Amino acid sequence: MTEEIYEHLQAAKDALEDAQVLLNAERWDALANRTYYAMFHATHALLLSHNIERASHKAVIAAFGEFFAKPGLVESRYHRILREAFNLRLTGDYKIFEHVAPDDAKKLVDQAADFVDMVWRQLAPD
Repeated sequence: MTEEIYEHLQAAKDALEDAQVLLNAERWDALANRTYYAMFHATHALLLSHNIERASHKAVIAAFGEFFAKPGLVESRYHRILREAFNLRLTGDYKIFEHVAPDDAKKLVDQAADFVDMVWRQLAPD
């Protein structure tokens, strides 16, 4: 595992820990940000492990779908979860008069933990 991949995985772990703090504080918009970034960093690590580099968030999400979900290397639900998390992050970060619903935010914590765990399993040596 390269240092860059490791750093993305560490960033994913840190973001999940941040999300737990935000869950306890009922900070739903911020929680959506941290759960999305946990998945984003995990996705970036997975792509890098296959020498796939993308610059933008949308390109990372699309590449995950193209190279992992579509060919069946991961369950397609993970691609859907990643896209939904991205959209909720946009709501929480940029929409002043719209907020992430508590139920959606709470669900994101479990989904992000599952997503990051799935990536670890993908990267674990056989």
